Amino acid sequence: MKLRSRVAAIAAAAGLAAGLVVVGGGVAHAETVVLDCDHIGSSAAAKPGIAKIGADTVVGTKGPLKAGIDPLKPVTAAPKACTGALAATVGDLTKVAGKLAGSASCDLLNPVPTTDPLKPLSGTVTLTFSNQIAPPLNIKLWSSTLFIRTGQGPNPGSDPGDLPDEIVIKNGIDIKGAGVGADVSGGFLFAPYSTLKADWDSNPATPIAILADQSHLDANGDMVGGTGSQILGLQCTLGLSVLDKVFLATDGQGILGGTVDHSLHISLPDDA
Repeated sequence: MKLRSRVAAIAAAAGLAAGLVVVGGGVAHAETVVLDCDHIGSSAAAKPGIAKIGADTVVGTKGPLKAGIDPLKPVTAAPKACTGALAATVGDLTKVAGKLAGSASCDLLNPVPTTDPLKPLSGTVTLTFSNQIAPPLNIKLWSSTLFIRTGQGPNPGSDPGDLPDEIVIKNGIDIKGAGVGADVSGGFLFAPYSTLKADWDSNPATPIAILADQSHLDANGDMVGGTGSQILGLQCTLGLSVLDKVFLATDGQGILGGTVDHSLHISLPDDA
């Protein structure tokens, strides 16, 4: 593509470092890592609620997560540092916002949460960073808008390789802002959680103001799977309820066990 070739040429001219990545089949490909943002997560609302039988829904994030601001949301320390060739230019990641639409299911006993291969959860995710764009546009912060199409594992970033509450970025491209034209990969844990006040520890003196039985982000930005979230997921699996609130995290523990080590990875192949 002309746009991608142009971005690659700019990256090469700037002397950006390239690395080797091994993909399926064991073939090594050189790439320039533009940005790699790790240990991030967000609460999200699903409308209509996600049921056992796969159906169309829209999953929208509810904004940045900051420790100690609201005990009724999963929290983590903010901002987050990214790595990559543009990391020093854009600064720390301060906000993640997105909206994914498609067919989803909460049935943990079947391949979920994407159920219809023709209508997978897909849409845009916008990353906002701390640094301002250089003059004369210095009134705006750096950002990247990513279009992603998700699917199910198996995935080498998981242990075991395919978790029932995991979605993987099957296809993605940076469509606006820092890294435009670059490829996007990675994935998320996709977990239910409750926002009922009775389920949360509202003591402001508690560093992580969440009861342990709910899935949440710890101080390192890893999701911790809780028994309360397991119960919500199993109730939905049995057809007893729907999930209207979910939690997306790039790293951590699935609600039925297993761990995921993902990131939002933006890169340019050297043959672009």
